[in-house]
Amino acid sequence: MQVSYFETGRYYAPSNLPRQWPMPAGAYDREAGLRAFRGMVERSRYVEELGFDWVSVSEHHYSPRILTPSLPIAAAYIASHVHHIKIALLGPIVPQSTRYCSPRKWRCSTRWPRAG
Repeated sequence: MQVSYFETGRYYAPSNLPRQWPMPAGAYDREAGLRAFRGMVERSRYVEELGFDWVSVSEHHYSPRILTPSLPIAAAYIASHVHHIKIALLGPIVPQSTRYCSPRKWRCSTRWPRAG
């Protein structure tokens, strides 16, 4: 059997957070953010010591209590502090179109270039 741990990136901000969604960027508290990332590492190390197979993190934007707006950054930070446990990225946002600029024509398009 394999066992995973779902890391939520708990963000305990000061109690004077605005009561709106999306949460304005100016409401971010650096010290609370630092504690949140340190907590993610501590919990990930702990479950690694317990023998869990992987840690899962999910993407959340403008949430007042969850601090994982960029999964690659959160996963890289956790990975730099653990040794053997795997990290699963749940629900990364993938763009529906990609801006492609042709170096030959110096034009940009939101469509994928054709093969060939």
